[in-house]
Amino acid sequence: MTTTLSEGWLDYVFTQTKAISSGGASGNSTIVPSSINDEHSSTPILLVISVRRFIVEERFKFITNEEGERSAYDIIATDGVSKAKLLLSPSLNSLPSRGVLRSGSVIKISEYQILNNECMVPGEWFIFVKKVRVMDDSSKSEKLLGFCKELNNNNKVEFLRVFDSLEKPSIGSRGYYISMWCEDCVDGESWNSLEEIAEIDEELDALISEQYAPISRILFEEKQKMGRGLPIIGRVVKKNQLVHYAKVTSNDKYPFMFEFFIADSTVQQLKVVVWNSRCRDYFSKLNLGDVLVLRNYRIKWINNKEDVEIVINANNPRGSISKLKTNSTLSTKTHFPFSKFHFICLSQFNGIPDYCLFDFVGVVTFVGRPEREIQRENIDRKSFGYRMFRWIKVKDSKTAKSVPIKVYTHSKMNQFSSIEPNQIIGLTYVMIESLLVDSFTPREVFLHTTSESQIITVPNNLVNDLENTAQSDNIFTALSINDSVLSVLDWHQES
Repeated sequence: MTTTLSEGWLDYVFTQTKAISSGGASGNSTIVPSSINDEHSSTPILLVISVRRFIVEERFKFITNEEGERSAYDIIATDGVSKAKLLLSPSLNSLPSRGVLRSGSVIKISEYQILNNECMVPGEWFIFVKKVRVMDDSSKSEKLLGFCKELNNNNKVEFLRVFDSLEKPSIGSRGYYISMWCEDCVDGESWNSLEEIAEIDEELDALISEQYAPISRILFEEKQKMGRGLPIIGRVVKKNQLVHYAKVTSNDKYPFMFEFFIADSTVQQLKVVVWNSRCRDYFSKLNLGDVLVLRNYRIKWINNKEDVEIVINANNPRGSISKLKTNSTLSTKTHFPFSKFHFICLSQFNGIPDYCLFDFVGVVTFVGRPEREIQRENIDRKSFGYRMFRWIKVKDSKTAKSVPIKVYTHSKMNQFSSIEPNQIIGLTYVMIESLLVDSFTPREVFLHTTSESQIITVPNNLVNDLENTAQSDNIFTALSINDSVLSVLDWHQES
């Protein structure tokens, strides 16, 4: 049996929204399927291109009408001529959360509404799907599935003007989508860009090399100063995961923050906190080993002015982070220290108590499937979130034994997904824990990553030439001079 899409249905819906708007209607207008002309199916059949999740806001309870429901789902669907964004009723949330409704699904819509979001000026129209049936796999044709793949890759089908925001949910103030399966990863090209932070130009480089603030000056000499100051330059030595603090009771557009630490030639470390939309601009582009230039920051003293942190805001002022060029005037005359790794080998585990943090390096021998667990202990609340993890086994070069490691995403979905067997991997700030059976059983331990952990993988094509790959602003430099890493490299090449 071959499924036929309801071609032209979305164009018809778009025509209806223009008719409603020109008639001066306001509020939540409804189109009943039975009132649609015969030439358009009363139960339209559409192909799902993608499914995306966001955190709904409390003020839209008149739409969600589900007490405690936190997630809402947009689907991008096509009728073969056009494509548009549709908002699922919360009563249908189990379909995408269980994987029943996903990219490539063919759906038949039996009840829907066209609603006007009057919280926006001008008002925004969107399609609200109240009843839908996901058609059996047997009813899908290979032609439709190939068409869906073509849409994802080539984007050939026109996107209706009224539903044209791919990075913004159908309703509310959120400016982003989050991962379907966990709370700490953001779904969107602008959040997961592989581009590097922009480098400063030559003119600014020359100016900064003459006037910049050493970290020691920030820590010890400016306790009474707040606001903008001279540029701060340092190498990233530590980076934490993205913190997503969205609540249904708030309408923050970008409720995010993350922290990282920089160090300069004064051997002092300084904490930097990035907020809101600047997380979108910098989180995925900022890596360990980068030498950064911070401008338009704020100095914030905490703990009765005993500690200090640098704040990069989205406005008032709009903070800026740039990357220092490798051949910069300043980088040639100033040494910026790399991260100091504290690698521990498997033979030393017996002398390490539980919950200690250290670094571990080895060769991946096993990669498990992605899993997820409840993030909060109070499982009775409907608003709990999930975090994703996978088990891997890493073989130590000194003992040739494997240790199980529970690796969480920690907002690094790309690195999490790229772990492969026979790959050299370095994990920073991992925590050790014991599996206690009884007092007579020898101690068995496992490791797990923390919010401060970084996943550093050495691509197989670079294993034999790691030292030549290392550059002055590259994390491979710190790895290439570490004895533990060199030991793993030698062992990996011999095996």
